[in-house]
Amino acid sequence: MSDALSQIFQLMNSPPPPTALKKISLSDCSIKSDASPGGDFPQFVQYITFLVKHPQYGEVASLKAFRVDMTGIHNDHTSERLFHWIFDEFSQETADISVAMFDRNGYVKDAFIKPGFRSGLGCWGQEMNEGELIYLKEVYVYPGFQGQGVGSRLLGELLSGSLVGLKSLVYCFPAPLRSGSTREFYELQSKIVQFYLKHGFRRVGHTQYFAFAPNLSHPSRDIPADADAQSVREIFPVDDTPLPLLEYAEHFPLHGAIRFLSEDKIAAFIDIYQTVDLSYLRS
Repeated sequence: MSDALSQIFQLMNSPPPPTALKKISLSDCSIKSDASPGGDFPQFVQYITFLVKHPQYGEVASLKAFRVDMTGIHNDHTSERLFHWIFDEFSQETADISVAMFDRNGYVKDAFIKPGFRSGLGCWGQEMNEGELIYLKEVYVYPGFQGQGVGSRLLGELLSGSLVGLKSLVYCFPAPLRSGSTREFYELQSKIVQFYLKHGFRRVGHTQYFAFAPNLSHPSRDIPADADAQSVREIFPVDDTPLPLLEYAEHFPLHGAIRFLSEDKIAAFIDIYQTVDLSYLRS
């Protein structure tokens, strides 16, 4: 890893500075952004940072993201074959989404765009292979300044700015940066999901990933926030289910139904499921 990349990684993982519990006005805050070519593929990758500063209290919020030129990668067959490597270089999170959503050449997996259970509401398609992929690593408002619209202002600056084009898709994995118990994690995660839903993000399939399409004609923009697709955990609501089992259920829905649902619900699940994904059923 290069010295510059090491410095960026260290900065991204350093704890936030202490802040005072103070009420602030958004009109007093300024936002500074930076987009720098990153890693071994600067022609395709940018590291994005946004900082919100208050004249009295200094930095009160930050946003960190990873921007990839998907069209450029697919027009360069050599780089296309290194797709997962490009994502792995930034962070574990970007490595995870690249493997979860895309094949080794960077094309979205059929399961997420073709009719079937795993595609959820079916609002995502081949556009996931084009334009710019922007992955939100972190939107953080320091304690004491939360609940005042700072996070919304910060996210809005990114989504409405020049870094997000009409063919861009902005992805996120809503999760708390820190939590105690598993129950606390999911309680906090639910609130964070609502934050992103409010800003136009919609779930990709039944995964934990969400995406935002700036194009107002995109099918995801027609889905009300309260009608978005459910996660696997919501479909199979079992308290304290180990995460590997939830991931198993996502990849093998019928097996998951047998594992998690009561007998009276399994038949109904199969009736519904065979109407959306006949490929999983065998006579």
